[in-house]
Amino acid sequence: MASAKRLVAAGVAALLIGLVLTFPARIAYQWFAPGEITLSGISGSVWNGAAAQGSAAGMFLSDITWRFRPLSLLRLKAGYAVTARLPSGFVETGIAIGTGNSVQFDDLAAAVPLASLDSLLPMAGVSGDLNLQFSKLVLTDGFPTEAEGAVGVSGLLLRALSDTALGDYRAQLTTDDGVITGTVEDVSGVLDVSGDLVVDPDRTYSFVGQVAAGADAPAAVNEQLRFLGSPDQQGRREFRFEGSL
Repeated sequence: MASAKRLVAAGVAALLIGLVLTFPARIAYQWFAPGEITLSGISGSVWNGAAAQGSAAGMFLSDITWRFRPLSLLRLKAGYAVTARLPSGFVETGIAIGTGNSVQFDDLAAAVPLASLDSLLPMAGVSGDLNLQFSKLVLTDGFPTEAEGAVGVSGLLLRALSDTALGDYRAQLTTDDGVITGTVEDVSGVLDVSGDLVVDPDRTYSFVGQVAAGADAPAAVNEQLRFLGSPDQQGRREFRFEGSL
């Protein structure tokens, strides 16, 4: 009798394990997916699956795949490796969902035109190609609270300054005691830019730096820069942007 009970218990355990390991992703989506995420064409399981297309925070995605990372449980988080195609771009990242409405991205790589982010970052008259490379990025309630990586913009176009592209620019970000800081500089283009970015935990930010027009800068750019005041001996003008996110 004892042997029979052990066999039944083993069978039930095996059944439960099988159900967990093969739990359909489409059912999990119907039960647990937050309202800001939509998926269609779902296949596979919650551990290893795919979706033909979807959206997150208003951004369209396609060819979405996910794979569970068991070691993430050691950090008391549910972690996945995720890939997806964006409009004229891509994203590859590790995602770990923790407590306190926080989401951590590891080894994040993404490229997308700025115009595709209009629903997230309304920037009238601004275009270019955005590139992200982060070893770690943490969002809490949708706000960045930790960042280690770089943001680049190539072919930046600011129609308020010029009808032609201004060049390529890059920001290197790091975090110390909850404060995100970054150095911003030009990579190539018609503007020489250097500045420091600070994002505080209270969602305030400041961007202070210097800018100068290059030798081949359009006349419209030189004209606009005059509004920043008189240049120093190197032809650089100071600028400052402050606000809250």
